Amino acid sequence: MKLKDLLSRRIDDHEMERLRKYKLAVRVSIAAFCSMTVFIVKDIIEGDMCEMLSEVVVCAIIVAAFAFLRKHKNDLIVYRVALILISFSFLYAAWIGSGNGAVLYWLFFVPLTFIYFLGEYEGIFWISVFGLLLAVLIFNPLGLPIYVYDFSECVIFFGSFIFGVAIIYLIEHNRSVYATKLVEQKAVLGEEKIKAEKALYEIKVLQGLLPICSYCKKIRGDKGYWHDVAVYIQNHSAAEFTHSICPDCEKELVEKMGTDGDTE
Repeated sequence: MKLKDLLSRRIDDHEMERLRKYKLAVRVSIAAFCSMTVFIVKDIIEGDMCEMLSEVVVCAIIVAAFAFLRKHKNDLIVYRVALILISFSFLYAAWIGSGNGAVLYWLFFVPLTFIYFLGEYEGIFWISVFGLLLAVLIFNPLGLPIYVYDFSECVIFFGSFIFGVAIIYLIEHNRSVYATKLVEQKAVLGEEKIKAEKALYEIKVLQGLLPICSYCKKIRGDKGYWHDVAVYIQNHSAAEFTHSICPDCEKELVEKMGTDGDTE
């Protein structure tokens, strides 16, 4: 494997995050579409056209969002628009008291989807907007001609709703923190792996056939230049040289020095 191939092997974390949300969006959309279809049939049988209208709108939003997700890469905008439109459909259902007020039980899914698909900070913003509008509807301080909810039940619902939002936020925040740490750790490990593979690649170069001069013992490099054997090995491996003298050379040097002394 070439060194440039080693450097190019990276995992796109952004793409993994996009696929994580996309796969859940597909599964949730299928489940929601099936549920809404059942409710639509029920409302048609019961002749409740107002509830059926809100459910048809939700199904249409789900289908449109799924179509846009398949054609466009900017998933965040699709999630944002789809969730806002679905939230208004839920607000309309709360307005008319869908299911004799049972629609409130479905609203616990809203903070989960907002935080999961839009992130902890933007998700909390839209949940706050949704919660404020919902409070105006079910407590009805303006005296609007809408479905009347029991006050004590509304208090219990909002207490549970706020508690659920807090739990979901803490879970997502904790996941986000540790996901960031894992990405950073993976980046460090990736750099260490690249360094190790680079060193291994350079070591493997020395395992091939090296052209060496039979007289001066220099090594010819890839570009045709001749290098001192010590310099070449140091440049192509992690080895370093220290200089000493072997017994044979030491004996030869002593004999040579003795011969030179006798000659003088």
